[in-house]
Amino acid sequence: MAAEILRAKILYIEDDALTRMLMVRQLKLYFSDVFEAADGREGLKVFFSSAPDVIITDLSMPHMDGFQLVEKVRACGSSTKFIITTAFREETASLEDCEILFKPISFADVYASVTKLLKLQ
Repeated sequence: MAAEILRAKILYIEDDALTRMLMVRQLKLYFSDVFEAADGREGLKVFFSSAPDVIITDLSMPHMDGFQLVEKVRACGSSTKFIITTAFREETASLEDCEILFKPISFADVYASVTKLLKLQ
């Protein structure tokens, strides 16, 4: 039986290409619009062109880290929700109003966080 495709725009930002490819492949099975970026700078460009409902981002990335990305998106007055993925628990103390997933993460955790943020469950 095929999964129900939920109407939502998801932006997944991860500098590890294999991790990004695998997660984006899974996200596309469940969400109508999935975008991807390899770092925060690229992610910010995609944010402006796609207006996602949820951004799933790593914190530690080249060019622009996840902290800078969250700050820049929020400075725009956007209502976009954030899911932060990180291996370092101490890093997340300063982040407010973000779902935090500690690596290694599973797709089930990502799916549950997205649907919770969008109030789809």
